[in-house]
Amino acid sequence: AYDKFHKDDGQRSTTLSALDLTAFDNVNGKLNALADKLVPAMPKAWSAVTKSYFYAEQYAESRDDFRGGAEALQSVDLMDALKKCRSAMPDFPAEAEYRDLVQAMDRFVIASGNSDRRRMSNGVAVYAPVIKDAYNADYQKLAFAKVSHWPKLFQSIYPEQAKNDQPPKFGKIELVDADEKPVAALKPLCGSGLSIEVEGKNMVWVRHMPGVRDRWPAPRYGPEHPPA
Repeated sequence: AYDKFHKDDGQRSTTLSALDLTAFDNVNGKLNALADKLVPAMPKAWSAVTKSYFYAEQYAESRDDFRGGAEALQSVDLMDALKKCRSAMPDFPAEAEYRDLVQAMDRFVIASGNSDRRRMSNGVAVYAPVIKDAYNADYQKLAFAKVSHWPKLFQSIYPEQAKNDQPPKFGKIELVDADEKPVAALKPLCGSGLSIEVEGKNMVWVRHMPGVRDRWPAPRYGPEHPPA
């Protein structure tokens, strides 16, 4: 009824799950086994895992929620994050453990309903700060964090991120048409734009922030801030 109410009301960002808490110990055991297999792989897999957390189904208002530091929500769907890890890592070292966890989760999540914007949700959200600055140490006080190896898994990417913290390099910058072929000038309404080459090891997201100012009916700016 709750799920139907929000769907009928046009809500696009709701989820609801019913869980069998008697199955928690089994799920946690399977998750711990998977985490123990993944942690040693972080020296090579840290970039893929970071991107998996970042692009997983997330429940903050925006994907750059990590900018909020320790107060950031950094909540993602557990199984979607792990599915992306499995796909992104060239040699996924925990295939058997992953399959065991999937089976355990099928019993743990009795039912789950998701709105249109939460189609990648699988019933269980988990804390996964994508960078160390977004990690809240109070998380370790939770009962789950005390018995789960999940914190050890998501924290294992931070030392590797620190080793690869060189700033990105900007390469060729040029004007291009809709087919990404170089042009001498931009033309309105034809799909032309700016092409910028960016190279680096510690990148998960490149964001383009265009800004436009119209004289009428009122000034309009890009999504961040108006010009000073």
